Amino acid sequence: MESVKFLFFCLAVFLPGATAQCTAGFSTIGPCIGGMCPGGGVCMGSDCCQPSAPATVPTIPTTVPTGATAATAVTSVISTCYDLLDCSPYTSLCSNALYRTLLTRKCPRTCGFCSTGSSISRSFVTRSDFAFHNNGNPFLISGTYVVDPEAEMTVPEIIRHWKYPVETYNAVTADGYVLILHRIPFGRKGFNPGPRPVVFLQHGLLCTSSVWIMNLPHQSLGFMLADAGFDVWMGNMRGNSYSRRHINKRITPSNYWRFSWSDMAKYDIPAMIDTVLNVTGEKQVYYIGHSQGTLTMFSALSINEDLNKKIKSFFAIAPVGTIAHVKGLFRYLGDNMYNELEMFTQLFGDQEFLPNTFISRWLTELICGFSSTNPLCENFLFLTRIPVYLAHNPAGTSTRNVLHFCQMVRNKMQLDYDYGQNGNIQQYGLPNPPWFNITRIQVPMYLYYSDSDWLATAPDVEGYLLKKLNPAYVMEVKHLQDYNHNDFLWGLRAPFEIYAPIIDHIKKDWKKTERTVYKKGIWNKIQVIAEPNGGKLSLERDMTGFNHDETRCNTEGDDLVLMAEHKGKNSYPEFHQRIWLPESVGEDSLKCKWDAKKAQITIESISIPSAIETPRNLPTIEILW
Repeated sequence: MESVKFLFFCLAVFLPGATAQCTAGFSTIGPCIGGMCPGGGVCMGSDCCQPSAPATVPTIPTTVPTGATAATAVTSVISTCYDLLDCSPYTSLCSNALYRTLLTRKCPRTCGFCSTGSSISRSFVTRSDFAFHNNGNPFLISGTYVVDPEAEMTVPEIIRHWKYPVETYNAVTADGYVLILHRIPFGRKGFNPGPRPVVFLQHGLLCTSSVWIMNLPHQSLGFMLADAGFDVWMGNMRGNSYSRRHINKRITPSNYWRFSWSDMAKYDIPAMIDTVLNVTGEKQVYYIGHSQGTLTMFSALSINEDLNKKIKSFFAIAPVGTIAHVKGLFRYLGDNMYNELEMFTQLFGDQEFLPNTFISRWLTELICGFSSTNPLCENFLFLTRIPVYLAHNPAGTSTRNVLHFCQMVRNKMQLDYDYGQNGNIQQYGLPNPPWFNITRIQVPMYLYYSDSDWLATAPDVEGYLLKKLNPAYVMEVKHLQDYNHNDFLWGLRAPFEIYAPIIDHIKKDWKKTERTVYKKGIWNKIQVIAEPNGGKLSLERDMTGFNHDETRCNTEGDDLVLMAEHKGKNSYPEFHQRIWLPESVGEDSLKCKWDAKKAQITIESISIPSAIETPRNLPTIEILW
């Protein structure tokens, strides 16, 4: 991808045709042969050129200034480094303490004008973070800036970057798609050994799980939920940047991309929720969805009675049931381009739509990156974070999914995918696609919407969702002012007006909920490690473990209450566990020490049943799993 971006730059600036020698700021290093520079550099006319060394390297302050002085110093450092392109001769310039402190960035990992590359090791920014100066070329973006390092990180890397734990899981759907789930098991305040709410976040159209962690920790919903003490899971729908695998290794691209949001509702949502419940041992999750993430859950709940029992509460942010009053792109496509899109799909098969590429990011960057007054971007929390948003989104979907949204514009209903009369009869046994009957939903719901949202419009929320949903289960409807569709994710006011109330709702609901959740067959081995003389004792039993709302280290009848430390890869200590022992263990026979940092209990003395031979004078026994 970096080479593609650089090629674009080269084509725009050094397009063949001119016969001039090296331009100002460059020096000749040899002849250009066949459009190539064997010794490095870049062809300019008939010469191979490389950046000239500046007469003097600017003096950079070694302390961090404040106010306007800081901005001027930063601009000077960045501009000089960018103009040089290859920072290797001027390492001190790019690794200056001020540059590192203010920007936490780095010079390019490669040198675009030489074959050897930059001598600077990679640890701040890459060449893709460069913005080139506009030297009279209308095809290049003007301005100079540096993006956040998260622009080049994956979701797990971003989470670790902010010092949170992270896990990755696979969920396999009934029709074979492999989906990626990202988990933040606890916040930076530390591990909570007791049972805690499990919250599932689902992104919208053309997005990934990254949307929940794109701003600073105290402003990103995913991080805020983790710091509130919740177990946070973030899903990725089929076809986005993370969930692009299928169990059928030989599936054709056309067959892979043959899906729409109704398939996500039927297969993706249940598969991901079941995976979360199986791992955590909980019976229910709190579900938070945005945009398409609400549409798929409304639809899934309407056709899956069992799923209703697994959702504790449903928080619908920018909720979508129908888009009869949508504005913008979908309105235009639905009204004017639907037949052409349908014909394209019929001719060329199902394809990927708007994947995360340089061109898509560049176009959006051109719109938002340099204008703080652009109404499309002015409500973003940090304009400086826009490159991070664009680096991760759009993240791709299928052309069929886009067609399905366009069908919603035309039929003004929440219907399954329309294959045409003959196709519908073959697919559904009916001439028309079936309706997702959302009146059947029996889950407490909280809706957040705004007049300024062009996709999840107020007329559609009020005229469709609120009229169709069972009012007994609509717990709260919050009509917000001046939120566009993405402001619900990254807006200035979202942490205070949406996220904090959601956290408060979950905490209050959790306090009044009975929390005895059984987990069967999860653990089948206890290893008792004793080291009086370096020896070890293993005790294996068939057991049933389940969550317990206690942090005491004692026995309760035949239950041995302890904390198990998971030794597996990419794991962390799980809940406080109660493990069933067939033999009775008396209260006086167990003494232990609780280590909150390690989230484990060390058994200092224990009476093991006489059938098991135990070493004498055990100083410490740890029970691990």
